[in-house]
Amino acid sequence: MARWVGRQCNHRLTAPDEWADGRVTVDAFRRNPPPMSTDSSKPIRSLRYPDRVIESLLDQLDAEPVDEDVNAKRAHKRFPHRVTAMPLQLEHPGSPTVANYLVSARNISAGGLSFLHGGFVHLGSRVQVQMISQEGMWTDLSGRVVQCRYIARGIHEVCIKFDQAIDPSRFCAAAATYDFLVVEDDDAIARLLQHHLSNLNVEVTRARNGREALQHVKGHVFDCVLMDMDMPIMNGWDAVKTMRDEGYAGRIVAVTAMQGLGDEQRCREAGCDDYVPKPIMPTTLRKILDSVNEEPIHSRFHLDHALRDVLADFCNGLAGEMQSLRKFQKAEDREGLARWARSMRGSAGSFGFDLLATAAQAVEAEAGGSDPEALGRAITEFIDVARRVEAPTEQLWKAG
Repeated sequence: MARWVGRQCNHRLTAPDEWADGRVTVDAFRRNPPPMSTDSSKPIRSLRYPDRVIESLLDQLDAEPVDEDVNAKRAHKRFPHRVTAMPLQLEHPGSPTVANYLVSARNISAGGLSFLHGGFVHLGSRVQVQMISQEGMWTDLSGRVVQCRYIARGIHEVCIKFDQAIDPSRFCAAAATYDFLVVEDDDAIARLLQHHLSNLNVEVTRARNGREALQHVKGHVFDCVLMDMDMPIMNGWDAVKTMRDEGYAGRIVAVTAMQGLGDEQRCREAGCDDYVPKPIMPTTLRKILDSVNEEPIHSRFHLDHALRDVLADFCNGLAGEMQSLRKFQKAEDREGLARWARSMRGSAGSFGFDLLATAAQAVEAEAGGSDPEALGRAITEFIDVARRVEAPTEQLWKAG
């Protein structure tokens, strides 16, 4: 992408109907009217176009070719961070007044932020941005303008550099890093998976067989284990069974070229949470990551400081409970499963985890039935919900 500093340059972009004759439709003005007051204390939207027009423009900017040499020289990786109404205070050099705007953010990094603005901004202008964290807390970040380039129709892209580096994952889910264990004996496939996962901001640890995988999971729970099932030294089935028997409660996904009748069921019976046939595509890895990144479940009592330790003990004990659940399933002990699920339903409900209680109730109901597949689905659903359960934190209390 070309760089323009301190000067304007026409940037050819296609435009929706609102821009066809250089004007904005009446509907656009009704939704985003121009500022009617000169009171600088009231924030005004710096762009007068509807959200869908701004989104279309951002899509076009993101689709532009990227100069890989320039990208490689960046001090910090950029992440998409689209916020349509981000509060911002702008102070131009030499000006005693501060203007308040609502701007459209484009991306974020540890070192700065870029946004779209309805006017030219001088380099060196001081900026204070109000950002909302993943926990719902508002934070003020200060910085200065280091780049302003003309895009189209009076719109500029402004880049600011923060005074102090930040952790972008506090504000942007796309910036969060994940920790995967890839268990694969084929070097070429392992490198391919690592390439695709790195594009999704995933850090990869490699194991070449089941025995190496067992060493990696001792004392460490990965966000996900991608387990090849057909390997030398120790195959995937034996590795997963051993991991579960030793209490490993993390997510395990079987990745295998074996697609015969009953192979998926065999993987799930071994202790895998999901089954993905090879060849595995980037879109499939994206879905796996989305399942890892589901919204956490908190107790309805999470704001009660007095219950902090009690709730934490319950959450920490869920790994052992899932181990017990799998043992009952492996032994096909339906009566034991029903008793376990009944007890879990009562405990989860008492501690305020209503979704977990509902999932346990489903296991209890299916344990009394005669459909093994329905019981398997209920158990898988309970485990998925249990993994999302999270103990209260200081950040949650502050947000509340």
